[in-house]
Amino acid sequence: MNTTTPSNPARGARIPRALAGRGPLAVALVALLVRLVFCFLVYPRVASRLHWLHVDDGFDQLAASLLAGHGFRFSPTLPPNLTTPPGYAFFLAFVFRLTGVAMNEGWRIWIVQSLLDTGTTVLIMAIAWRLLDSRRGALWAGMLYALYPQIIAYCARPFGEVLATFLLALAVLVAIEVDRRPAWLSAFLAGALFGLAALVKEKILVFPVLLAVAILWRWRRRGARQGAIAAVSVALGAAIAVGPWIARDYHLTGEIMPITSRTGRALHWGLRGDYAAGDPDVREFGPGETHHESWGMVPPTRSGDPGTPEARQRLEGDDRLLDSSFRVIRENPGHFLKMIPVKVLAFWYWGQPGVIWANYATQIPLLVLGVWGVILARDRGRLMVPLLLVIYFAGVHALLVARMRYSLPVMPYVVLFAGYTLSRMTERPARVAHPAAVAPAAPAR
Repeated sequence: MNTTTPSNPARGARIPRALAGRGPLAVALVALLVRLVFCFLVYPRVASRLHWLHVDDGFDQLAASLLAGHGFRFSPTLPPNLTTPPGYAFFLAFVFRLTGVAMNEGWRIWIVQSLLDTGTTVLIMAIAWRLLDSRRGALWAGMLYALYPQIIAYCARPFGEVLATFLLALAVLVAIEVDRRPAWLSAFLAGALFGLAALVKEKILVFPVLLAVAILWRWRRRGARQGAIAAVSVALGAAIAVGPWIARDYHLTGEIMPITSRTGRALHWGLRGDYAAGDPDVREFGPGETHHESWGMVPPTRSGDPGTPEARQRLEGDDRLLDSSFRVIRENPGHFLKMIPVKVLAFWYWGQPGVIWANYATQIPLLVLGVWGVILARDRGRLMVPLLLVIYFAGVHALLVARMRYSLPVMPYVVLFAGYTLSRMTERPARVAHPAAVAPAAPAR
């Protein structure tokens, strides 16, 4: 969102033309090829050794249950699911509707997510072009993201990171156009896309409100009325996107909850997690097993199909975790404060011992180059949306629970700034003609 300089329609109009050249097309093809090669040739060889094979959050089971008409639950004998954000499960259900149901990893997920993340690569180049006015910087950002190993690995795994990253990139691209007329429409669409992303990663839920406040503050002098309309439009778009699911949860529990009932668990893990180890809930499931135990789901009742009472019981269990976590913070605030820098490190590159050195080798240079890119940017006010999103994500997970995969949805913007740094480092200095070559001729005598 350009909030410091007048809108430049010509620059926005150049985006499709700039991305239609051979350079952006080559970057997109590299991104797709690398992802498909990893999924089909590399992942099957390394997944078991790294304890990635058949380890997921049960999204495939939820998708199969949706298609079978059993609703959003792990199986017909289990209560409605309140702990899993619905977006990725509905996405898988759509994929399974087209291609057939298949549990765990497989060619369906590998192809669809590789294509989706290639789309994210293109979106990142478009955002870089729009914000930084640098075609070279856009190509660098696209190539860095095309070769970024952590997101490539998740193209092969049944988790929501790839989908959330794509939706956020699309939302950011729309949000930075809010300064263009009509502002309310771009703001509404951006809010709706952020809301859809929150259905995949529920921690995004508060970001549209934060963005609305930022719009009001940035536009306090340019046009308070227009800024207020844009801010309301952002919040309204997000509310329409998440409203039906929040209404569903209210129907089951009698309480308004933030998309899922795992806030207490997230805070509990944030206080007690072992951040030098792998993910705390990782274990492999055999054929026919469900994920309800790892997610704290209550057992089915003897009388038949469980429903609202059991869902309410699940929510009360999370409330107890939330209360106990707050009690720990009150009684030992020093421990809570000490865990914040640990979780910041875990968010950016620490964790998953099997790949920790790969994390160091990629994350730290990208973070350094990204910070330097923000410093080099000529107009940092135009970078407000991606910068705010990065700070928001890091802050939320510093307070709750952090794992490096939680940073993946905002890594495109770190990569974007890093690409700008590399473009400035590699650009050729302008050639200056020799003074003698441009000296005016002596007057004729």
